[in-house]
Amino acid sequence: DWARPLDAPPEQPWVTRNVEEARTRGLEFDATVRARDGVALTAGATLLSLRVEDGDVFRSKSTLRPLTETVRGGVRAPLGPATLSLQATRARRLGEEPWTRVDARLLLDLGTRSTLYLDLGNLTDTTYPDPTGLPAPGRSLILGLRTGSLSVP
Repeated sequence: DWARPLDAPPEQPWVTRNVEEARTRGLEFDATVRARDGVALTAGATLLSLRVEDGDVFRSKSTLRPLTETVRGGVRAPLGPATLSLQATRARRLGEEPWTRVDARLLLDLGTRSTLYLDLGNLTDTTYPDPTGLPAPGRSLILGLRTGSLSVP
């Protein structure tokens, strides 16, 4: 793993070090409730604990930075030939501030095994670190066509 002492200034370079032992324990919950009108509600949560030898002395750059708390909820609703999905996620990495992200997807069934989709990622343009500690992408818009086994984003 790449690591540096917890009290190191941000400009101090990361150095490689071996992690001899790390123990992760966790609990995960996921549920989906479907209504008769085709609407589906989803909810989930994950809690993890991480114990690392020398974990109170070094900060990991990537390997030992799991999401330790995640709560998510979503809704999927049919709208004629289209389906709208919304999902919100609140998460926290070990030793970092929590963040909330909201994503949306609109699917349009074109028939003949083809689907047009529009993904709106990070609708609130939330700033948070990705697994490497760099800023995750901001708001995004993706238009794609899925047909048969071919997918063209």
